[in-house]
Order: sequence, then structure tokens, then C-alpha cells
Amino acid sequence: LNFESVFGKEQFPNARASVHAPLARLLCGPADYTPLGLAGNLKGRQTAAFEIATAITMAGPLITYAERSDTIAKSAFAPVIRDIPCLWDETVVLPGSEIGQTCLMARRKGDDWFAAIMNADTARKWSLELGFLKPGTVYQAEIIRDDSLSIEHRMVTSKDKLEVSCAAGGGFIARFGIPSGVPVSTLPFITHFGTGRGAVYAEKGTVLLDEEWASPLL
Repeated sequence: LNFESVFGKEQFPNARASVHAPLARLLCGPADYTPLGLAGNLKGRQTAAFEIATAITMAGPLITYAERSDTIAKSAFAPVIRDIPCLWDETVVLPGSEIGQTCLMARRKGDDWFAAIMNADTARKWSLELGFLKPGTVYQAEIIRDDSLSIEHRMVTSKDKLEVSCAAGGGFIARFGIPSGVPVSTLPFITHFGTGRGAVYAEKGTVLLDEEWASPLL
């Protein structure tokens, strides 16, 4: 399927060692960089957002995550991590990318888009345009930032922009999916809560979850 062909996670030195790979080595073909560390030396000084972004920007038919599976499962960001494909239907390198310093990438699998930013040595800000999304379609965005403790949710279209700030060694991730919600006339506000079976999200009177058990709870 593919070879590691790099020193696994380049033995965790720093953000710069990782940020160049998607726009350099990986242009030649897939390689298992063994991305994604969430704790200890595997994470290093990078933020969790940076590390999750490496799983999006470094594609291949067989990708081995560096982090332990139980650590990933316990993460507040596991719902996004588990949905990251290893191969993509479309890739867009976004403005602001600079080899060795920043990598901004949007990738599509089916109807879903993921945006990922890896930032190396200097804190930076972007106004991330979402023009890669399908025009006229409303998406539910699941967002992870450097300072996130949980997944941020909002509704967006291709006309929107997301304001992004990344620390040195920081990153950003957004998953954009098309919700298959149903109208809820008694819930005109934004909310989310846990049920024991999962989390229910609603915004502007629409349940943003396609599980059959979700709607009767609201």
C-alpha cells in the first residue's frame, strides 16, 4: 500500500519538521509519517489542533497513528478524529501556505470537507475563506482550535469566513458536513447536551444529528 519512507514522526523534534512534509515529500506520493500525538513526547510542544491537522494533511492508503488508541478514544476531539479519511477525493492548498512555515489545506471525501492548518515557528492569523464548499449548501462545522477544550459547532456556507489564530506550533481543524436535520419548532436557539447515547446538537430550530433516537428527545 505504501512505505513509511520517513523517520517515524521524524522522532518528534518540532513543528517545523512536520509542517514541510505535506507540501514537499508527500507531493511525490503517499508516505506513512505516523502522524498524531496527543500526549507526552508524541505531542511535544505542538497543540492538539496541530497534531490532529497532521492526520488530515498527510494522506496515504494505510496511515498508522502514533498515539495510543485509548488516548485518542478518551480525547474530547475523538468524534472528529475518527471521521478523518486516509484518502481523499479532492485537495485544495489554500492561500497562506508557505513551505516550512505554514500548511493550509482543504480536503473533500464525498460530501464532507475538512480544513486543516499546521503552523510552525511564529503565531499567525488568517481569515479563512470557505469558497471550497459547495455553493448554496449549508454545512455544520465542527471546529478545533489551539485553545479548544471541546468541539465548537456552527453553521456555515461557502460565503462565510472563519477567523483563525494559531500559536507557534499551533493548528486548526474544521470538519464540514451537510446536516440531515428535522425542524423543531420549540427549539429556536443553539444548544447541545449529552444523552448517555451520544450528544445532540441543535441550531436555529434544526436537529443537527441523523440518528433516529435524537429528535424525540427535543
